[in-house]
Parts: sequence; structure tokens; C-alpha cells
Amino acid sequence: MIKIFDKNDKAEFAKAVDIRRTVFVDEQGAENTACTDGDDASDSTRFVLVCRDGEAVGTGRIIKLGSAYKIGRVAVLESERGKGTGKIIIETLCKEAKRLGAAEITVNAQLHAVPFYEKLGFKPTGEKEVCEIGIIHLPMRKE
Repeated sequence: MIKIFDKNDKAEFAKAVDIRRTVFVDEQGAENTACTDGDDASDSTRFVLVCRDGEAVGTGRIIKLGSAYKIGRVAVLESERGKGTGKIIIETLCKEAKRLGAAEITVNAQLHAVPFYEKLGFKPTGEKEVCEIGIIHLPMRKE
């Protein structure tokens, strides 16, 4: 099951935060800001949660930035990796961004995930790598 929600759905957001903590902080050693940040409270932020057998297994978000939307905080539990969950998250977020009028969709991809995003139509922007939550990312975009 795929759920799209906003900041007002506290129960679903708590599940997304739990997944972020497990993946980013516990597994990858990222900063605690990986769990929540100011962008989560924005009125233009939309979240997705993928559930299997009643369990939340993956999450991500989009944030409106001008005429573009930025994908972020994409996380999939280890037990679900390689099963297409990440692809479902990205495709759902892209579809939602387009529905909301996005002219462009951007993402700062962790370096190991760059090939994954390329398969989904994203291209490096040519900008320098950036450090988010203590992890190096490559800016990418999809028109």
C-alpha cells in the first residue's frame, strides 16, 4: 500500500521518522537532523509511505522550491531493499510533483544511489557534491 500525506498526519509521519532513524542514523551514522528538520513542517511538503503486510517499510518526501520540487529523505528498510520499494517511492513522488505542477524535480543523491536515480531518468546537474546530514550527495534533476 502507498500512502501520500502531509504534515498534519502525525501517525504516518511518526512511521516515516522511525524509518529515517533506522536507515540514516542507525545504519549510516548520519546526523540526528536526518530524522526531522524544518522542511518537514512546510505547508508544501508531501510525504509518501510504502507499507507491506501492514508494516511501514519505506518513505520519502517532496518539497516545493519555486517551480521545482525536491525529493528528499528517501529511506527503505534493509529487509525491503532490492524489492522495488525505492522505485515505487521515487515514481510516486515524481507523479505527485507533476500533479502539483512541477516544472522540474531535483534530488541530492547519496553517491552510492546515483546509478539508481539515473535509471529513473535523473541526471547530474553539474553542480559540486554537497554534504547533507553528514553524508556526501550529488545534485541531480529530472525535467
